[in-house]
Amino acid sequence: MTEVRYAPGTLRVVVAGRGVAVLGDGTTDAATLAIRDRLVAGEGFGAVVDVLAAGGSLSALPAFVVVVDEDDVWRVSARGDLSATVTTSSGTETVDGTTASTWFERSIRDVSRLEIGDAGSTILPITDGVVLASAVVVSARAFDRESPAVAAPEHPAPADSYRPVEPVQPHSVDEVLDVAHEPADEVRGLELPAADPELPPVVPALPAAEEGMLIDSIPPFIRGDALPVRPAPVVAKKPTASAPAVPAAPLDDVEATTVIGRGERDVVAGPAPTPALPTDTGAPAPGDHDGETLSLEQARRLRAGGGLPVPPPAPAIPPVPPPPPTGPIGRLRLSTGQVVPLDRTVIIGRRPKSARASGADLPHLIGVDSPQQDISRNHVEVRAEGDSILAVDLQTTNGTTLRRQGSAPTRLHPGEATMLVPGDVLDLGDGVTVLVEALS
Repeated sequence: MTEVRYAPGTLRVVVAGRGVAVLGDGTTDAATLAIRDRLVAGEGFGAVVDVLAAGGSLSALPAFVVVVDEDDVWRVSARGDLSATVTTSSGTETVDGTTASTWFERSIRDVSRLEIGDAGSTILPITDGVVLASAVVVSARAFDRESPAVAAPEHPAPADSYRPVEPVQPHSVDEVLDVAHEPADEVRGLELPAADPELPPVVPALPAAEEGMLIDSIPPFIRGDALPVRPAPVVAKKPTASAPAVPAAPLDDVEATTVIGRGERDVVAGPAPTPALPTDTGAPAPGDHDGETLSLEQARRLRAGGGLPVPPPAPAIPPVPPPPPTGPIGRLRLSTGQVVPLDRTVIIGRRPKSARASGADLPHLIGVDSPQQDISRNHVEVRAEGDSILAVDLQTTNGTTLRRQGSAPTRLHPGEATMLVPGDVLDLGDGVTVLVEALS
C-alpha cells in the first residue's frame, strides 16, 4: 500500500483523516493543531480556511496547499507561492495560487499522484501527524477507507505438537455418576435387609450421634430412574421401627454447650424397615424448608386459573429524537427582491440548472432576467462551508464583479472560490446584484 511521504524541511505539513495541508511561513502552532483537529473530524477545506482567516483579513492568509479526498474526487486548493503537480490518467496539471487574489481551487478525478515541491530521493512515510517538510508526495491510495488485512506471522509448530485428538464420547443428561462411598465406622458392622423390588431402595439410617461426633461420610446417590413417577410429590410418614433401636445418649448426659442438630434424635442404629407409602397428604415436598415452595405443575395450575399475577410488560423506551437541523449561516438578497437562505448551495443565472435531479443537497436554482444577455445560464455559485461563505464564477463570458466596502471592485477568477463577508455585493450584469447578509 502506498502512503503519504515527505522530505524534511521547514514547511508545516498536517496529515490527518482524509486530508493533507501544507502550510507556509506565518502559520502559528495553534493554527496548525486546530487544522489537524478539523481534518480528523472529517471537515473539509472551508474549515481549514476558517482557522487560517480567524481574526484577520483574507490578504493576510499564509501560503498553503490543501488536498481533501471527497468521494473519489480530490479537491486541491493552492495559495501564494505554493503549487501542486497532479498526475491523472489523462495527463499532468498544476494547481498554482500565485496568480489568484485569494487562492486557486480545482476538483480533479482519477488522481494517481500529487506532488508538492521537489521530493528528491530523501522521502519518509507518514500516516498521521504534523511534520516539517520541504516536499510532500501523496499517492492515489493514501486515502483508502479500509486498511489491508495484516497477515499473522507464521511460526512453525514443533513436530511433536501434531497429535491425533481422541473423540469425546457424549454423555446422557440423565446419567448419574456412582460415587465411591466408604461407610462410617459406626455403620460398617450393620446388616441391611434385602430391598423390596417393588419399592425404591431406602437409605439406611445412621446411629445416634455420640457426644462430639462429626459426620465423616455422605450417603450414596440414588438413581433417578429407580424412583416411581408420581403426579405430585408425596411424603412418607415416619416409619415405626420394627427392630430394636440403639438408644441414643441421654440428654442429661450431654454437656450444656453441646448443640443437638435437627434430626439427630431421630437417627437409629438399626436398619430402617420398609415403610408403607401413604397417599398424597398435601404436605410440603421433601426439601421444602418452609412449605411455601411451589412445584412447576402447581405454578402452571395457578397461572392457568389466574392465581399468579402476570407481570406487566416493560415500558417501551422512547426513540431518541433526531438532532435539530443546522440552520443557514446567512442569506442572499437579490436586486430583484428575492431573498434566499444559505441552507444549501445557490446557483444564480439566466436559466440555471443542476446535474442533480433530486436529493437533500439539491441546490437553490435562482433565475434572473438578462435583456442584454450579460448573464450566463449558470452564472455564479454561492455556498456555505462551515462558518464561511464562498462564491465561484461558473466560467462565464462577462464575469462577476465583487464590490466590497472600502476596497476597489474585483472581478472573480473563473472557477476559483472567493470568500465573502456580510455586506459584499456580487454584480452579475444587466443591473442584477446579490447582497450577502448575516442572520440577525
